[in-house]
Amino acid sequence: CSEPDPITGDVTCTEDRDNDKRLTGPLGCEGADREDTNCNGHLDFETDKNDNGVVDPDEDTGIPCPNPSVCPGGFIPGTKGNGVLDTEDRNGNHFLDDNPFPNWVDRNNNGIPDVGEYTAPLSADKQYLLNFSNLTLTGPYNQTYEDSRTRDTLKEDVSYFVPDFFGQHDMSVGMSVEREGYDATFQARPFWQLQTGAQNLNTGQIGGVISAFLPVQQQASNSAGSDNFGLYFGDTYKPIPNLTVGVVLRYDREEITSHGYTFFDPVQERIEFDTLSALGGFETLSGDINNDGILVSSLEDRDPIYGNDVVRIPEYALRAKTLASDLQFAAGGRLTRHNFLTTISSDQLNQQTSNILNKGTPRAPEDFTITNNNLSPRLSVSWDPWADGKSKATASWGRYYDKLFLRSVIGEEGPDLLTPYYRYDSDGVDATGIPDNKVGSPISKSPPSANQIDRNLRTPFSDQFIIGFQREIAPEMSLGLTFVNVKYRDQLQDSDVNHTTRKPGVNGATCGAVTASGYCDSFGGVFRHPPQGSGGEAGKGQPDERVSDRYPDLFINNLNFNQILRVGNINYQDYVGYELTFVRRLSRKWQMEANYTFSKSRGQADSFLSESGNDPALTELKSGYLDFDQRHVAKFFATAYLPGDWRVGGGITWASGLPYSFVNRVTAADNVDFPQTRRLFGQRDPNTGIFYDEERNIHRNPAVYNISARTEKQFVLGKVNASAFFVIDNLLNTDDLRIFEIDDRAQSLQANEIRDFGRRYQFGIKMTF
Repeated sequence: CSEPDPITGDVTCTEDRDNDKRLTGPLGCEGADREDTNCNGHLDFETDKNDNGVVDPDEDTGIPCPNPSVCPGGFIPGTKGNGVLDTEDRNGNHFLDDNPFPNWVDRNNNGIPDVGEYTAPLSADKQYLLNFSNLTLTGPYNQTYEDSRTRDTLKEDVSYFVPDFFGQHDMSVGMSVEREGYDATFQARPFWQLQTGAQNLNTGQIGGVISAFLPVQQQASNSAGSDNFGLYFGDTYKPIPNLTVGVVLRYDREEITSHGYTFFDPVQERIEFDTLSALGGFETLSGDINNDGILVSSLEDRDPIYGNDVVRIPEYALRAKTLASDLQFAAGGRLTRHNFLTTISSDQLNQQTSNILNKGTPRAPEDFTITNNNLSPRLSVSWDPWADGKSKATASWGRYYDKLFLRSVIGEEGPDLLTPYYRYDSDGVDATGIPDNKVGSPISKSPPSANQIDRNLRTPFSDQFIIGFQREIAPEMSLGLTFVNVKYRDQLQDSDVNHTTRKPGVNGATCGAVTASGYCDSFGGVFRHPPQGSGGEAGKGQPDERVSDRYPDLFINNLNFNQILRVGNINYQDYVGYELTFVRRLSRKWQMEANYTFSKSRGQADSFLSESGNDPALTELKSGYLDFDQRHVAKFFATAYLPGDWRVGGGITWASGLPYSFVNRVTAADNVDFPQTRRLFGQRDPNTGIFYDEERNIHRNPAVYNISARTEKQFVLGKVNASAFFVIDNLLNTDDLRIFEIDDRAQSLQANEIRDFGRRYQFGIKMTF
């Protein structure tokens, strides 16, 4: 801010919030209506000390004000020696009615900001901005998500023991009834994304695209509910004393209700659209819409009824032309469009195509119900081979069904995103010479992306097989080895069903270039020239150069949508583990346990909202180690009982590092120039700039260890048994860094990581009445 005017004393500054024509310094508090003029949090005033009703000189001392930015003389200006008993209590209610400090609520009305009277600050929502000059992002996260969940459960179990029926039976039967509810509020805010491209060596112009992510509605209210019923029967059977067989059969039924929009298949709709468009002569007018290298003639050229007369008899030609036009618009009606009507345009779509797309039927609101009936058998065996109580061999197999998480069935409720994108104009001047903040002319205005829920969604389940052996090797000491194999199937994953890839020669497809895996790769990497006349440099206004980008090309199905992410049962996970355990049971007032686990966890994705399904061209790269895969884990815990009802213990854990990936995210164009955010696993050589593909999660964080300690004291308070404990976690105060992902985006590394540091303490009291 500028200094006050030397003549008028005015301060022309946006920081003068109370319009008092002065600039309050960093120790001051702006606000014309504040009673706390000296900004100290107290209600200050001059006092008639002798109660004579006269303002004596020793009483007219002025209201003290130690804030030099507000009161240069140490007193509130105009209060000292003015013949008035001044007070900050303007309304005479003997309370300080303003808040001189942010987030302060004066609960005890003493005018002092006491401890506990501050609330968490809630800053104003700032705009999410991208500075196109230095590529910096500012503002809050572009999404806000809040939800509430309810669950009402009724369970009943009955057991019955049969002591002698070809052995002992411990039978049980039970049932459960649950009702769950899920309500969420999802807010989305617009944001920018910039991806610069290579430099044109002939013109010096830097290529690139700027994408805008715009929600069609800023806030959406999502909800879903489910009714679950479970019934099981189990029998623990001991035919002989050293053999136990367990059998369980469980039946579960779930019924999930939610709401969304009309379900449709974009692949089938595109087949119908292409067929009608070709008959209507759309390919002869607009090019190879199928990208299969074949231009289909229209009824105007080769009508099966009129033959060659269609081109020489005006009456026949008019009928054929009308029929062809009707077929083209009928083709547009085969493509469902988004319920939010937007302009669809791009450099690769002509106006006739946009007119045809407007004939699509908008998707309508729809309630739907998903019902699943699941039967899960389980079998277990426990055997003491020598019947001496020192050995135990166990084996079990079982199928375990989960429940569909209600968050996974509300995607259709929005909000959905629009993604128009523009040419990056590196000189920041448009065609008329006016600065454009480096946002050039639009490349495409794509339709909204959307989500779909598979109406045949199945309940995820796992098949678990466990086999182990344990043997007492010395008094009170045992050694055990366990093998665990878990296969998770029908796991949820969203995937883009509105884009496909092509290989040359398959279904007549042709392409100019191919990737190493044999997919078409003729476009995607596009050098965008700025508009003609935006500075006069050579090369401006030239046609865009559509070139290979090392990614398989994406071909869109339904032109009324961009991405359509459908949640389905397309994911799987596998876990294999070996555990070696040594146990020293409680004896002579101390016990310990040590174990070592070797394991592997592989799968296609870590969660159903993972990016792995968003790019259909990269499905072959999805399978790999999961982000919680940990190869080695060793643990040691010990506890000792001391005199005076004291107990002390602690543990040491060592674990090998969790995996992470190098990824490369880019914005590429599909065959009609709609923008697609794509992810490739790999990293770029910093010296040569060559990008090398990798499998996911092949890199590892460093190994970590943790030491914790605990002490506990038992005591009696009258008729109450009580105990108190004190725990120290991360005793050595390590600061291990966990990397989740390193993104080689825009030729600069961006890491997603978290650091676990700080010694943590816990204190607790437990009382038993």
